[in-house]
Amino acid sequence: MLKKSVWLAVLCVMVLGLSGVWAQSADAPTTNELRLAMADMLRAIERATGVQTDAPEKIMLVEDEAIEGFFASVDSRHEMIALSGRIIERIEFAAMKTSPVGEKSWSPRGRTTATPPSAYAVSAAYPGWGEIHFEVARSYGLVEYPWDRCGGDAYEDWKESMFWYQYALDQAQPSCVVASCDPTGVICLIDCAIVQVAQIVLNGLKAGTDACVTHDGNVDGAEIEAAYENGLTQSSGVSDLANDLAVHDAKVDRTIRFHNELTYNNLAHHRAVIEPALELHDVEVKATLDALDQTLATEIAPRFVQLEVLEMIPRRRFIVNTMEAGVAVDATLMSVKVSKLLPDMSGFEMVEVSYVATPIAGTAGMLDVTVEMSEELQANAKLFEFRVKDVHFDGSGAPSVEHFGRTVYVTSANTYLVESARRMNAPVKRGR
Repeated sequence: MLKKSVWLAVLCVMVLGLSGVWAQSADAPTTNELRLAMADMLRAIERATGVQTDAPEKIMLVEDEAIEGFFASVDSRHEMIALSGRIIERIEFAAMKTSPVGEKSWSPRGRTTATPPSAYAVSAAYPGWGEIHFEVARSYGLVEYPWDRCGGDAYEDWKESMFWYQYALDQAQPSCVVASCDPTGVICLIDCAIVQVAQIVLNGLKAGTDACVTHDGNVDGAEIEAAYENGLTQSSGVSDLANDLAVHDAKVDRTIRFHNELTYNNLAHHRAVIEPALELHDVEVKATLDALDQTLATEIAPRFVQLEVLEMIPRRRFIVNTMEAGVAVDATLMSVKVSKLLPDMSGFEMVEVSYVATPIAGTAGMLDVTVEMSEELQANAKLFEFRVKDVHFDGSGAPSVEHFGRTVYVTSANTYLVESARRMNAPVKRGR
């Protein structure tokens, strides 16, 4: 019964592993490329920490099926290989920086000076060169100087690579347990050897993140302590600053009082001069406006003809009343223009149309005007412009002066009323 259970577990693992292999694209990395990426990164990590094991050589001896089975759960093998390459490159670059001071250096945080920043009297007591957590993070290429924090692309690559190895181990470890408990000696698709060496790789990656967490905490603590000490130093000068501010306030108060008194005197003098001038100016302006009103009433207004328009048949027949200075006069209609809608419907233009103007017998200043225009123009016209002329004659009967008048009438009739009036040939009331 136990044998059948073991075979069933092995079969399930094989199916899961093969499904992962089949899901990879046609251009997926080869098994040997995955093996080399894993082994080379472990060698780089061991060189950085000075710890040497035979795990890289064991990786090279692991069966292809075990390699494939271990990486079957990884979604992007290309990205995992690229992460390994970037990690190796940064470790090798960090190994070339043997001196803690000197020329400009590459830094994951972008800083290129070997002198820590100091904006206050007390500088932060950053972790020193040789502090174990800083040196581990520096050997992995995650920081360069003791005042640096882990961050940037280097730290992100490190954490992402650790995530994928942890994820792959979580998927592979149950299969390794099944194989180790099999009394019949059945070999599982995922061999325990690959799980063991992968755990060593993951431990190396975790050492880097653990060192970063501790180092960043040391940097934070140093800066917090320096900020506290600087705060105490600066607070000692607060009393002197308060005294200086009091003296400054007294000077400002005296200056403001002097300025206010001077301004008040200047305003009083200005008021004594300007008020009589304003009163005189007001009298002169009022007299000028009165004279202008008189001129408009006696000279200008009589020279213009006022028009009143009454719409009898919408957009067709109108009664035009003409007056001068409130007195009806028999004026001559000179032109009639109506608004025409532009083709693009963006506005209108005024066009002159034909008309028939007949004086209304027995009533001075009254014209019966019938406008002649096309049905299309009549249907859309909204504005009507009327121009008139009144001729005055001298004692000999010859014309001596001409007075003109103009008005624009806005019809309120709608298209329906115009069309109905045209068909019924009957007047309609002006719409509202």
